[in-house]
Formats: sequence, structure tokens, C-alpha cells
Amino acid sequence: MILNDKVHSWGVKVFTRAGISGVVYDIDIYTRQGTVAVCTMGQGGYVELCLAQNIPKIINYRVFFDNFYTFFEFIENLRDEYEIDSCGVIRSNRLGEAVLSSDSKTKK
Repeated sequence: MILNDKVHSWGVKVFTRAGISGVVYDIDIYTRQGTVAVCTMGQGGYVELCLAQNIPKIINYRVFFDNFYTFFEFIENLRDEYEIDSCGVIRSNRLGEAVLSSDSKTKK
């Protein structure tokens, strides 16, 4: 992958799914092609869905991820399609129409 705006303009993107112990259970190398609909979920959603497909539905698993992968449509998809609970920090531009309390009100 070539990213002209970066200091190191080329490289390989490798995404992993690991447990609490740090053991890697699944790995995905980003190739811009795949079977999951990339256009609706974006790159972050695509990567997470690829890694979540092999998680068994029987046990209550929880997935934690950073703000690059967190948006409402993706969280709903994980819950509805894969029965996986998730938690992540969300960016303010990915809130959609959700209304949150102000920071000053939350600090009280």
C-alpha cells in the first residue's frame, strides 16, 4: 500500500484479533479486496467484520477497539448479525444524530 502523505509512504497493513493474554487468534492482511461490503462499513468496519466472523456465537464475547473502528452502524451490525457485544471510544464526527450531554454537565 502506498500512502504519499505519510513519512514512510509504503507498507503492509496487518490487522490482528488477540485475547486478553496477548495471544493472536486471527490475522488479516489488508488488500483492498474482500467478500464483505466495504462501501457500507468503510475500511475499519471491513477489517473488524473479517476478524469477527470466526468468533463463536454461543459464548458472550466482547470486542474492544479504538476510535478508528467505532461507529453506531458497525456496533449494531456486530450485535445483530454476530451477537457480539462491543465497546469503543467514538469520534464526535461519527455520532450521527445522537445527542449527548455537554462536557460540563457530564463532569458533575
